[in-house]
Amino acid sequence: MFAFEMAEEEREVRSLPGVPRADAQPAPPFEGMDGYWVEREHFPGVKSFGLFRCENQNKKGKRCSKVWSSAHAQTDFGQGCQKCEAFSKPWLMWWNMDKPKKHDKKNPDDERAAHDRDRCEACRKGVCTIDQVDSLANNLCALAF
Repeated sequence: MFAFEMAEEEREVRSLPGVPRADAQPAPPFEGMDGYWVEREHFPGVKSFGLFRCENQNKKGKRCSKVWSSAHAQTDFGQGCQKCEAFSKPWLMWWNMDKPKKHDKKNPDDERAAHDRDRCEACRKGVCTIDQVDSLANNLCALAF
């Protein structure tokens, strides 16, 4: 893509509702990733990297304020806070500007091993995409034998 086209595309993205200003953008999930953080309510997809911020208040009115990221954030489901266990939906979702290349993808077994099913609301409701991948793999293995 030409530099002029990239600049035009960047201007379009930055003018969308829910895209924080450039100076308010957190770092990308991985160095060199091309994309933007978008507020969950304005995210056009369903699943992506997500930033979470726990807004839970204890009985004394003190806010938890724990912040974490997840490669398995979904717009309609929350994750449990590792500090206070309250569930929060993602605050920001990562919008990729480039499609991932095959060699950039991680081993799915590594992702499943790191997935915290106890704190995943989608897992608790039986709709987590990680569990769907596991189920499909198990069914394919059963058919093969």
